[in-house]
Amino acid sequence: MLKARKSRRLKGSQHHWRRCVWLALNTKPYDSADYLKDAESIFYFLEAEVEENEMPYLASALGTVIRARGGVDVIAAETGLSVDVLEFATRTEGNGDHETVVKVMEAYRRRMSSDSKVA
Repeated sequence: MLKARKSRRLKGSQHHWRRCVWLALNTKPYDSADYLKDAESIFYFLEAEVEENEMPYLASALGTVIRARGGVDVIAAETGLSVDVLEFATRTEGNGDHETVVKVMEAYRRRMSSDSKVA
């Protein structure tokens, strides 16, 4: 006579844990910097953050733009702002500078309009 095997059922938390592990293995972290490729996307990204008008988010958005473009030195060269001003504006723990974000936006607006005239 054959013995029946006991089926091992997963409890709710075990099933959830295995599902989370599977999802973690098949996903990658989201980074906005991956999608900021041109002046237009950077301008609209910063514009959306300015509309929220909360300084920690503005500082974080400026940091994302800096990561997307390759560093503070690149943004400083593109916008004409000093590295120190940009680093001060990206501080989320302090009260950064709203005007710096607006200046960066204006620089990318000018680049966006000049790019559209060339094209």
